[in-house]
Amino acid sequence: QTFQELIGIAIDRKASDLHLSAGVPPCMRVNGSIIRMDFPILTPQDIEEISGSIIDENHKEQLSKSGETDF
Repeated sequence: QTFQELIGIAIDRKASDLHLSAGVPPCMRVNGSIIRMDFPILTPQDIEEISGSIIDENHKEQLSKSGETDF
């Protein structure tokens, strides 16, 4: 899956958030509820590849240090 695919689905479903975490499938928040998307479980490498293409250096550093970032 690519970020474009995931965000496209989230937009179509009117999601307020897209959650990407290793060990679970991508999730989105729709009307306050977290909904798992119909994709495979994300690996740390998946997270790195997806986030690496869309976040700036400050967020990359925060992700590397703490294991999470919001943007």
